Amino acid sequence: QSISYEDKKANWRQRLEEPTHGAIIYVAEKDPEEIVGFALATLQRFDPIATIHQAKSFTGQLGAIYILKNYQRNKIGTELVKLVVKHFIENNIYDMIVWVLKDNPYRRFYEKLGGKYVGQQFLEIGGRNYTEIAYGWENINKILLK
Repeated sequence: QSISYEDKKANWRQRLEEPTHGAIIYVAEKDPEEIVGFALATLQRFDPIATIHQAKSFTGQLGAIYILKNYQRNKIGTELVKLVVKHFIENNIYDMIVWVLKDNPYRRFYEKLGGKYVGQQFLEIGGRNYTEIAYGWENINKILLK
């Protein structure tokens, strides 16, 4: 709540115009005028604190995924993740991690895709402390079978 719409807009504009750290964004559209979801893939950045809490280091990272409420449960999220996986495999990356807030009610999505709990870390957003849970895939090829 401490981040304004304008801040988010500027952040995404920069991500789209100047992708960093191997970032790629896939977008799901209802038609060319309506975006209904997206997935952001990056290379996992080295984070010594996170490394302490993880069972192993992962190369690929599903940095974000979002589907509009009215379009959830229609396999759009799964298909976006599969595009991320295909991108990673084409670039010789065969494992992946995603960090999700512990209180996120959609965490089971990652479990259904075969993600295994590999650790947790704490972060502060807007003066509040949160716990992030990491799900990892040591072999992302299995996601393509979902």
